[in-house]
Amino acid sequence: MIFEQNLAHEFLQSRRISFYQEIEKECTDLAALLMQFASFVESKKSTIPLDEFSFEAFWNLYDKKIDKPVCQKKWAKLSQKDKAAIMEYLPKYKAAEPNKKYRKGPEAFLNRRSWENEIIVPETMVQKSKIQQVIESGLSVEQKIKDGTIKFS
Repeated sequence: MIFEQNLAHEFLQSRRISFYQEIEKECTDLAALLMQFASFVESKKSTIPLDEFSFEAFWNLYDKKIDKPVCQKKWAKLSQKDKAAIMEYLPKYKAAEPNKKYRKGPEAFLNRRSWENEIIVPETMVQKSKIQQVIESGLSVEQKIKDGTIKFS
C-alpha cells in the first residue's frame, strides 16, 4: 500500500509540474500577444483623428471658470464645425464684453448657442476706435471733427 501511495504521489507531482509548465507557457504566449496588441494600438493612434479644438483651449479662452464638468460634457457633444465657430467667435465676444463679470457663464453660452448671436459692440468702443484711428493718422481729433471725417453721435 505504501508503494502505491508513493506511486500515486509521484504521478500527481509530475502532473502538477506539467500543469504549471502549461500555465507558464500560456502566460508567456499571452504576454507576447499583449505586446503585439500594444504595438498595434500605438500604430493606430496616429491615424485616429484627434479633436482639433480641445475643451481646455475653450475653457482657457473663455476665461470664466464656472461649472467645468457640465461644460466638458456639453463641449464633447458639439460638432467640429460648432467648436471651430466658437473658437473664432470668442475673441470678438470677449472684446465686446471685456469685463467677465458681465459675460454669460460658459454653460449658458454653450446651451444657448451664443456663438451664433450678433456681437453688439458698445458705442464707447466704437468711439474709442475712431479716436485711435485719428491718432494713428497723425491728425488731431479737432481737425478730423472740423473736416467732418468723424462724427460722434
